[in-house]
Amino acid sequence: MTQMSNSNPVSIRDQTGFKFLNPPAGDPPFAAENIVMLSDGLCGSSCASFHEELKNIAGVKAIAVGGRPQEGAMQTIGGSKGGEVIPLYTIPISLQTMMNLTAPLGIDTLDDNSLTNLANPDVLLTRAGDSSSRIQVQDQIRKGDESGTPLQYIYEDADCRIFYTTKMLLEPESAWEAAWSAYTDDSKCVKDSAKKSSSISGGYKPFGPGDLNGKQSENSTSSSSDKDKENAAPAWRPSLAICAAATVISFLL
Repeated sequence: MTQMSNSNPVSIRDQTGFKFLNPPAGDPPFAAENIVMLSDGLCGSSCASFHEELKNIAGVKAIAVGGRPQEGAMQTIGGSKGGEVIPLYTIPISLQTMMNLTAPLGIDTLDDNSLTNLANPDVLLTRAGDSSSRIQVQDQIRKGDESGTPLQYIYEDADCRIFYTTKMLLEPESAWEAAWSAYTDDSKCVKDSAKKSSSISGGYKPFGPGDLNGKQSENSTSSSSDKDKENAAPAWRPSLAICAAATVISFLL
């Protein structure tokens, strides 16, 4: 598994032009307290990655809008927080290639039932999806979280929640006005939705920029219980064979 963070050259490449690994000197154009994220919860994948950078690295707070018609908090991210995905149909192809190379490479331990079943799935399973079907092969791990819990197993409330109004639907800019108003005055947040422990306003401490030196303080991680860690463990296992296949094949290309 690869840790996704702005300090990892495998995760973010400098040739994109954004210079994550070697940012220019000087202060950022906007301070974190002058920025707020607005999300309707329909956020996942790349959106979740961007949220993680803004929250855990830059310390930017988030406002959630919408949700069910009831009081209480709401998560900023309602979709998957997973990392890289690959087309489902490529898994049998990649594993078959890897297993054909097992003997020449002397990796006999890879020739087991779990890989064989994945390399030669039932016909019904191969017809269950289409070219758009994807499977996650890379977890996102929070920078500084010593537990290594994948982000999709971490519950995170937004710093505040607001409801939609008719005006917001007709004039989208009014949604931003409402978000900023609630950000600067949490009395305008939905009842019992602000200052939750997994949010920055509720005490979560962002790790911040720079190299990963030492561990994140215990009250900084939002992995809320031992059950989260237990649930996270199986998430590593299904991807191991796929990652192994991708690694072996990449060396041969």
